[in-house]
Amino acid sequence: MNVCDFEYHRPHTTLTASMASEVRDPNGVAPVDIIDPNTPFQIYVKVTLAGTLTTSLAGTLYVKIGVESEGKGSEVDLGPQTAALVPCGSGVYEFLFPVAAGQLEAGDRPGTTYTAAIDMGVYDPCGNLGPVHGFCRELSFFVSAA
Repeated sequence: MNVCDFEYHRPHTTLTASMASEVRDPNGVAPVDIIDPNTPFQIYVKVTLAGTLTTSLAGTLYVKIGVESEGKGSEVDLGPQTAALVPCGSGVYEFLFPVAAGQLEAGDRPGTTYTAAIDMGVYDPCGNLGPVHGFCRELSFFVSAA
């Protein structure tokens, strides 16, 4: 029996990911950093996958957010939300996480600062861990007390 060799012609195999986020008002207008606790708002997350390997990615992109108070306040989990990976697409995936009026407590005067811990990950079509996972803890905002 003959045994054959294979040559893989992908001299430039790259895969990069980035994530950006911001707080938006109920109409999707950004940015909003000081929140009235009686007004709903949204957290917008943009994930960008780039490089030559994106055309080989299949499966699902998951994003979830844990909102944590810096002091007296609420702890809230948002998501997860998912998007099917599109191998021949732009590589840009956008998510809007609604936060209901009153979902986050203002705490004592003058209010409470919150940090959003955003987690993302790619899973293949079989549900196995994919090649990209990451997190971001850069988004902070303030819920003012009356």
